[in-house]
Amino acid sequence: SKLNDDDLSHILTLGFRGEALPSIAAVARLTIASRARGADQAHEIAVDGGRKGQLKPAAIGEGTRIEVRDLFYATPARLKFMKSERAETAAIADVVKRLALANPEIAFSLSTGDRATLRLDPCPPGLLDHGLARLGRILGEEFVTDALPVRATRGSLAVEGFAGLATLHRPNSLGQHLVVNGRPV
Repeated sequence: SKLNDDDLSHILTLGFRGEALPSIAAVARLTIASRARGADQAHEIAVDGGRKGQLKPAAIGEGTRIEVRDLFYATPARLKFMKSERAETAAIADVVKRLALANPEIAFSLSTGDRATLRLDPCPPGLLDHGLARLGRILGEEFVTDALPVRATRGSLAVEGFAGLATLHRPNSLGQHLVVNGRPV
């Protein structure tokens, strides 16, 4: 663990030990392209089934793009435990949507094959001020129409967000979402 002490309220990253990307890269085709804010150049690295390629220049604006293709192709035994492509895509889409709700200032896109299934542009910071646009794209415009802003502070704790009215019923909705310090729970 990278935690300096036992205070979980000061975690500022989405991971602890940096194991996620290497684990994904070991079983898939992973490409990371990144250009730091103000940098003249961008770079890209590809990892194919655990085999790391050379760092090379990339054509990308500011930011980072992470692309995963052919998940589990390098571990055929794992493939037999996967559900249908549709079910796996839905599970991945749910994770991406939850991350997008927690990080409205970041652009997200999800493609399956040649088809983009989700594309979310970044929103300015401030959930109550600008986050409704992102919420509408993920939860639907019916939610936005009936959403009530919620904001409360007590001591060093603050809560903000939106609540849907009790009249909003959808059997296929994403349900309740909770984000703590930028992390979907």
